[in-house]
Amino acid sequence: SGAAGVPIESIGLRFAVAPDEEHVEVMVLMNGKMKRLEPREYHYLLVTLARARLADTHAPVSMQGWTDRDELCKKLDMELGRMNVEIFRARKQLAAAGVQGAARLVERRSSTHEIRMGVANLEVVKL
Repeated sequence: SGAAGVPIESIGLRFAVAPDEEHVEVMVLMNGKMKRLEPREYHYLLVTLARARLADTHAPVSMQGWTDRDELCKKLDMELGRMNVEIFRARKQLAAAGVQGAARLVERRSSTHEIRMGVANLEVVKL
């Protein structure tokens, strides 16, 4: 497409979570507008990473939200292979929504097997 898209550094993500945690709505804030993403199973993985990052806002930005991927797999009762597929699909969905650099939605530290939400502008609210 001719449009380059909105750089991931300039977007915000808003997660609306149902009280039973069964449903997560994701809105992307870009160019001053909210764009709702089609609901997907992997949105729960994303909101879990977003919560970890929000819990670390007292720390320097470079240290916020890093989570051991194996512990996260256990917490979400998910195989590592499935987590990788879900991260791939989430990045693809964000890219399809017009976000440039969507691969950085989830950042990885290969040396420590840690991952984190790559977007800093986050909000988690009740649905």
